[in-house]
Amino acid sequence: MLDVLVEIGQGTLLLTYANHPTEAAEPGDLVWAPVRQRLHAGLVTAVRPDPPAGISREQLQTVKHLILKGAFTRTWRQLVGWCAEQTHTSLLQVLRTALPPGVLGQRAGGHKPRKGRRQVWVQRQPHLAAGQSDRQEATERQQHLLRCLDRHGPQGCWLKDLLQDSGCSRAPVDNLARAGVLTLESRHDQAPARPQPQPPDSGAPPEPPRQLTPDQARVLASLTTSPGRGGEVLLWGVTGSGKTEIYLQAAAFWLAQGRDVLILCPEIGLIPQLLERCRRRFPDRVLSYSSHLSDGERRRIMTTEGYRWLQSQK
Repeated sequence: MLDVLVEIGQGTLLLTYANHPTEAAEPGDLVWAPVRQRLHAGLVTAVRPDPPAGISREQLQTVKHLILKGAFTRTWRQLVGWCAEQTHTSLLQVLRTALPPGVLGQRAGGHKPRKGRRQVWVQRQPHLAAGQSDRQEATERQQHLLRCLDRHGPQGCWLKDLLQDSGCSRAPVDNLARAGVLTLESRHDQAPARPQPQPPDSGAPPEPPRQLTPDQARVLASLTTSPGRGGEVLLWGVTGSGKTEIYLQAAAFWLAQGRDVLILCPEIGLIPQLLERCRRRFPDRVLSYSSHLSDGERRRIMTTEGYRWLQSQK
């Protein structure tokens, strides 16, 4: 018999089921479980020898089949339990917060893809290539804004990213649009026109590490000689001083030791270029998770791509 965590609407229930006779589930597996004549996704939390008090084995419903074997490892369950204890929150609430929308509570065949939020896409007028506008008629701030836009390529970028990169307000963008230099278009942020990093080529060899300067080598040594648990290191350097290369070589060292590496990006607009460098260095070993992903993409990373990769590394 199995204890299965099932999310129904805004609530979460811990229910007991009989195990599948030919496709036995274990703690950490995702399964389809019947609730009120409908199938819901559920997480197996424990195997129990006896049914709950007052219920016979014959009264228990049977889980239908597996969604994903070994979806949540013992380490993952321990982490969720630790978070619940430290925050004085129930295990169910922490689990619902930790998982992408729909991993629990998603009915079989009931998912409809969601579009992203609508935002403003900024692009040069097609007949004005980068550097071809009459910048002599533009103010100094508008010229700076156009240079920032050119760095994003001819396809353009999201307005929020352009304002972040340039440090400008919305006013010069609107003025350039009225002058016919820029076009503004409302799009979903998952629109195909948004530039996406290309998936890694599984047949491509990894990019070799770059030669470090003596100062960079000393920094790398300090990051790889520590045990890697509980330590904090502040690496300060100006733009272009090679900090990312040091991070990548430190990541390579710890991956070779059988550890996992989490790299946090301080600005979402920097994610594409960081992903490109990581995927060139570590083909087929990089997973990206950010607010740019739709709910469906987050579920795929958590329940399919991510755990398939994690299982392959064991």
